[in-house]
Amino acid sequence: KNIRLKKIINETAESIRSGKKFSDSLMKYTDVFSDAEIGMIEAGELSGRLNNILQDIATDAENSAALRSKIKGALTYPLVVFFLLGSAIVLLMTMVVPKIMELFSGSDMELPTSTLIMIIVSEFLQNHFILVALSPVVLFLSIKFIRKTSPGKFYTDKFMLIAPVFGELNKKAALARFSRMLSNLLKSGVSIVEALKITANAVGNEVYKKRLILCSRDTAQGIPMGQNLRGNESIFPSMIVSMIAIGEKTGEITAIMDKVAGFYEDEVDTMTKNLSKLLEPLILTVVGITVGGIVAAIMEPIISL
Repeated sequence: KNIRLKKIINETAESIRSGKKFSDSLMKYTDVFSDAEIGMIEAGELSGRLNNILQDIATDAENSAALRSKIKGALTYPLVVFFLLGSAIVLLMTMVVPKIMELFSGSDMELPTSTLIMIIVSEFLQNHFILVALSPVVLFLSIKFIRKTSPGKFYTDKFMLIAPVFGELNKKAALARFSRMLSNLLKSGVSIVEALKITANAVGNEVYKKRLILCSRDTAQGIPMGQNLRGNESIFPSMIVSMIAIGEKTGEITAIMDKVAGFYEDEVDTMTKNLSKLLEPLILTVVGITVGGIVAAIMEPIISL
């Protein structure tokens, strides 16, 4: 049904018929097939396990899609609530408050501080409505532009790991991707050094990418991965580092990474299910304080009058 993918598959088939390897044929479409997927397919061609590896890639793609869907679902609820709250405040301040304030225009009574603040906010929104309406779009485009630069992408990804509530979720999702990708690559027969390089590019976070590239260089020089990742508990908890060290000593690194991936995937699943419950009190508090503050600012001078 996807016209572009149909074209890619047909072109890949023609490329293979002309004598090229499957993995080499896919190199033309790096925007569709990731480095990890192409690397696994290449390893499968060399080892004769291409069928099994394609099944692993399919399973991993399904798990990754499910993980992304859960995180998006968890983010959607609070974003929608705060968007509606912001829209309601703007409408109140620009349409309702000015009419209510006409009641006090002829009186010489001293208005409370909360009411004066509300009047200032209302006047600002009325005079700069277009600016306020466009600010979310400008903010979105600014972040998108910043993320196109290497430092900007690194620091925004770093913030995503320490952000309140969602930081822990993003960290666990990154660790789940790292563990699953590394396990699949090692099972495919890719060397540990090459697997770390591919995983660094596929994990989807610049902080992890930078650390894993350093780790791949050190591993190439003979430093064990478990030893190398110690001292980075902000991104690699001691549990995962200890598990990697045990896997390296016992020669069961693939099985260990499978277990770690399963653990963090379950953690993400649990967090996304409970996130809305955790955020509901926070959202209710913010909405209550905001609405209560506006009502108090309007009613206080009316009662005095």
